[in-house]
Amino acid sequence: AKVSDLSYSLIFQLLLQNLDISACLSGIYLKKVEMEVLPSSIERIEVFEGMTIEELAAKLDRSLKNEIAGKGYVIATNCLAMGVDPYVATAIILHETGCNAKCSNLVKQCNNVGGQKGSPRCGGTSYRAFESLDAGIIGMITNLYNNTHNP
Repeated sequence: AKVSDLSYSLIFQLLLQNLDISACLSGIYLKKVEMEVLPSSIERIEVFEGMTIEELAAKLDRSLKNEIAGKGYVIATNCLAMGVDPYVATAIILHETGCNAKCSNLVKQCNNVGGQKGSPRCGGTSYRAFESLDAGIIGMITNLYNNTHNP
């Protein structure tokens, strides 16, 4: 039924009774929906040098190019979880990979961002192959942690 056929008081009564209204008013349909209440205040959680995890990840992302672009969140979360400085880890990744210009074949073929050696081996070399770029980043941060915090 069109709204013009119904009185507004009837529509109001139907809404009060939790009934959906599919009355048409110039092509606009009315339907009762529950409103989500927004919190009165949103808490800011700073995790590193006055930044939130999202801000830190975005800051790291500004330095990451080519194959490692957009991996700031992976670096930030894993560094903070292990107590490794994310700036140091990012600097080492950039130095080892050459991704400021063009990423090395070790990154492209083996997801190895830290020049780590081991197995499984990458293409017959002594360098380690990782199943994903994220795994290679986490492996590098873990290696950095093990060699700086647990010598």
